[in-house]
Amino acid sequence: MKKGRLITGLLLIFALCFGIITPPMALATEPSGVEAVEESEDILSPDDAGFWEEFREEYAEDGDYIKRYQSLQEQDGSGISVSDISKDNHFTGELYYTHGSNYDCNWSCGIDVSYWNGNINWEKVKEAGVEYVIIRCGRTLGKEAFDDTSIGVDTSFASYITGASSVGLPIGIYYFTQAVTQEEAKKEAEFTIKTLEPYRDLISLPVFLDVETVGSSSRISKVSKTQGTKNAKLFMDAMLEAGYQTGLYGNAQHLTKLCDYTKLTDYPLWLARYAKAPQFSGDFDYWQYTATGTVSGMSGGVDCNFRYLPADSIPEQVEHVAKSGSDDSSISLKWSAVPGASRYRLYRSSMKNGTYQTVGTISASSTSYQIKQLKTNYAYYFKVKALNDFGNGSASQAAKAQTAKGSQRLLYTTAQATLYANVGEEYEPLATIPKNTLLSVKYERCGTDEQSWYEVDYKDKKGNSYTGFLSQDPVKVGYRAKTKKKVSLRSSASASSKSQKTIKSGQQLVLLSSKKDKDGKTWCQVYYQSGSSSYVGYLLKSTVKQY
Repeated sequence: MKKGRLITGLLLIFALCFGIITPPMALATEPSGVEAVEESEDILSPDDAGFWEEFREEYAEDGDYIKRYQSLQEQDGSGISVSDISKDNHFTGELYYTHGSNYDCNWSCGIDVSYWNGNINWEKVKEAGVEYVIIRCGRTLGKEAFDDTSIGVDTSFASYITGASSVGLPIGIYYFTQAVTQEEAKKEAEFTIKTLEPYRDLISLPVFLDVETVGSSSRISKVSKTQGTKNAKLFMDAMLEAGYQTGLYGNAQHLTKLCDYTKLTDYPLWLARYAKAPQFSGDFDYWQYTATGTVSGMSGGVDCNFRYLPADSIPEQVEHVAKSGSDDSSISLKWSAVPGASRYRLYRSSMKNGTYQTVGTISASSTSYQIKQLKTNYAYYFKVKALNDFGNGSASQAAKAQTAKGSQRLLYTTAQATLYANVGEEYEPLATIPKNTLLSVKYERCGTDEQSWYEVDYKDKKGNSYTGFLSQDPVKVGYRAKTKKKVSLRSSASASSKSQKTIKSGQQLVLLSSKKDKDGKTWCQVYYQSGSSSYVGYLLKSTVKQY
């Protein structure tokens, strides 16, 4: 988590990491991001509890430092056997994360944020696949004295909770404690409850107590394990009494030295462990697995988390997804209702096994949705997921649907072209089509090469008929049109340009594009075929009719 500033000796770090012995040099002070508080300078030692967490946060965007940090960081806890591995987008580029054998491996992926994360585009965050957010509401500074200036609201709290709720993300909260006594823990709890009250209805996940040090001078570093356990329990019990779910956050070291998490197992545990496996002997409900994730809509490193869920809490897979209607620019889908779902999310791809993009999320009160602004006469694939506050069900099977034809499209081959049995050159070639062959487009699809492919019917000179696909490379596609009267086909969009051919009324054309001349008249670029000859030129729009 990004809390407070790190002041440390750079050369001392180099001495440890690279074998250089030099007196330390202090880093510049950074703002606390908390209202009405000040923070004194602390010089961290690599032997201090939490040093490497602070070091990683200070150099979150420096790849070399992060690699060194990851190779040296150590945390308590014994290894656990593997029950499953995750394969979803975890915002880190890693393909797999290993989960503990005591989990059924149903999970959802979320982030936690504080003012360090700066401006956030919450719509992009949700579109990126983030399923919930835990927001810092405030913190206590680690200075020597504890008074009214020690506690402050995170300066981004109000904007974050408003933004996250506006896009429908489930929201949790955390408060960063430095309480040493029961009285201080009580003040932190009272402050948290007061801060959260205006947003009570927006909070559906636990209010966590963040237990960790900030350097050797942190007040909480002096607390005994017994006292720290009492303080944590007081805070969490106050949250329960106020009507919130609650829990405890920390890494293995802090959970065993600043308190005794084994005495607090009645509360959900949020484990911090930056690795591909948690390596923690106890049970936990959330796992913060990285602080350097990349999430669309946010800049810099992002704290990312798994939330573990009961097996029966996640909605089942959506079934019977099918097209219920379409026009030339939209497709309507329907599907069967899923018990326990609170909303449905729809995804679209141009290829069955391609990348699916989110196109909309709706309340579970409806099991239909219209996807708009689609290409005419184009085939798409759709999937639907059922969601609730516990997580996402599995995506449905891909459902194929295409928009209506609209205006009939034509194509002509600009070179000799191969007709394939399916959308891709890896499929069987059916026939070779000569240059300047005019064909009607049945519909368009995206191929495995991510280019457009067009389904056509073709009959060769021997009378053999084929139905297959042509790539976009050797063809030009336009709309079916005809001349309204006898006209001259011009070489450019001007009445004074050279006449290429006189075309009779009622002759078929391929309408390719249109443009205006200097007088504001609209000209259409067309393809015209006459016997064995073909032409590309311009006709006034007033002389051309689509049909």
